[in-house]
Amino acid sequence: MLCGISLGGMLSYHVACLNDNVAGLMVSSLADTSQKEVQVQLAKNNIIGKLGAKSLSLFKGITDNMKVPIKMTTKMWAMANDPSFVKKFKKDKVGSGSWVYLKFLRTLFEAKAAIEPEDFTKCPLLFFQPKEDYIIPWTISEPFYNRLACKKEVVFLDNCGHIPMEEPGIFQLKEHALKFIADLENT
Repeated sequence: MLCGISLGGMLSYHVACLNDNVAGLMVSSLADTSQKEVQVQLAKNNIIGKLGAKSLSLFKGITDNMKVPIKMTTKMWAMANDPSFVKKFKKDKVGSGSWVYLKFLRTLFEAKAAIEPEDFTKCPLLFFQPKEDYIIPWTISEPFYNRLACKKEVVFLDNCGHIPMEEPGIFQLKEHALKFIADLENT
């Protein structure tokens, strides 16, 4: 079972494409980062979103080994609906407080799945969409989700932000995840 939130959702999909031992996917984002509209949506601002990927590709010989604070690249304010969590999250030295090589961002924007979604039938997918996700809203994941050929289900999580932790959505996530796992065990 592969699980992923945020960009971990698409990462889980990429791994499932390459691994025949994956029985199921539970994810909360299928942002195809190779698409310009997705790059703009993920970026901290429109300038970074519109010029970032192209610039990183053109100047990769110079930029690949440069590091930037991760909080300079995305909308940290929108990670959750709980302001106290966001405040703590922004101070976290491992996640939002870390630095990332620009090569990571460049390759993220250039990533292509080994299996196109129309051909993906390797395992079922349970997709969680936080209703109040301002980083990767449904309009960003929906095109990729709709293209998937596998057995799939989408669950909209009430009152949840990008990191689904708020009630009642977190309980909806748990309920559907447990059912999804039980159904897999019974097949």
